[in-house]
Amino acid sequence: MRRSVIVSLLLPWTGCLAGDPADVAPPRALDDRPESQAPEVRPTPEAWTLGDLLSTTEARNPTIGAARAALQETLGLRRQAGLLENPRFALEAEDVPARGAGAREGKRVVALTQPLPPRGLSRSREAEAEAEVAAAARDLEAVRRRVLGEARLRWVEEVHRARLEALYRDLGETAASTARAARARVEEGAAPELEALLAEGEAARLSLEADRVRWEAVASARGISALLGGLEVAPGSVAGALTEDAPGRPLEALHARLAAGHPALAAARSRVEAARARLGAARAERGPAWGLRVAWGQEGPGSEEVVEAGIEVPLPLFDRRSGAILEARAAVTRAALLERELELHLGEELARVWAQGMEARARLAALRGSLVPAAVRAHAQALEAYGAGTRPLADLLEAQRGLAEARREALGAIRELNLSESRLGSILGPLEE
Repeated sequence: MRRSVIVSLLLPWTGCLAGDPADVAPPRALDDRPESQAPEVRPTPEAWTLGDLLSTTEARNPTIGAARAALQETLGLRRQAGLLENPRFALEAEDVPARGAGAREGKRVVALTQPLPPRGLSRSREAEAEAEVAAAARDLEAVRRRVLGEARLRWVEEVHRARLEALYRDLGETAASTARAARARVEEGAAPELEALLAEGEAARLSLEADRVRWEAVASARGISALLGGLEVAPGSVAGALTEDAPGRPLEALHARLAAGHPALAAARSRVEAARARLGAARAERGPAWGLRVAWGQEGPGSEEVVEAGIEVPLPLFDRRSGAILEARAAVTRAALLERELELHLGEELARVWAQGMEARARLAALRGSLVPAAVRAHAQALEAYGAGTRPLADLLEAQRGLAEARREALGAIRELNLSESRLGSILGPLEE
């Protein structure tokens, strides 16, 4: 009767030699990039300028932080890519009967088996990992551009809201002055009670509009707080000035800049390369995965030395990786189509934002050139005529509303112009020439 005992120990070979992977410093190839490092958080300012808002958003925004973590994930995967499978260590002992009463023979062997991947598999996996790292780095840039663009939009809205509050204070004072004058004429018996009621109603309406703007400021402060990772921002604490003369740019030049350097497009191209590398890996897996085995030990009563060597080759009879290859081919096609879809979407968005900016410029030029000055003159003439008693209050109130609307439209055009510039920056990056 033959008795055999085989003890196999699968050792984490590289882990035993290198120590805990958590103690090993991460690769620095991309970690030194400014995009992958969170900037230092500065003390909370009392008045938030655009620079304060952008720096704090980059430091504290969870979406940007998650993109940085995703980049670190791919760096870890890149470290694993292309590594050989750990060797397998085996201790084997055999005890067999020998000729002669009570005689036995034994065999004791220490064996080491190293699995070897199919030809080209490690290279394909390394190429895939490099492409995924590049895609994650570009994703981080795209996320930064998008989130910081949103912070710029919030800043524009807050500065516009502050100017709108100032406008409503000015219009409210004008309406209150008109209401006092109308009430005085009623008390003098020079006008019916209706005139005072109409003027006072107009002043009340403007007061409600001013209240609405202040309430919106409270809600907007919560949105800014979310961008800053929950940092509290007091309503009305954003400071700055909006541009009123941003230059127009040819759409063709903007499209050329978009095609040359948008990080999301670069990430999509890197994912196409990663999909192609996965296809190469699937094809390589059709080849044989070798196993190289060497052993040393002793055998027999005289403990004769034994040296063994061998190879293991799986026979690809049933699994030729045809399904994995088909999947990888479809993934390449899908990645290329997603890249094209993103390119078309960004081009459409760029054209739409450009058109909004051009319309805002034209509207602002018209308001500044003729509409606002005409409304100012009309209001001044109506006020003078009403004071002289030659025009009714209805004419003055109509001129007052026309002036308010023209000034609101001018502020609105400035807002739209700055929003357009901020959205262009989100798509194209900094616009400074």
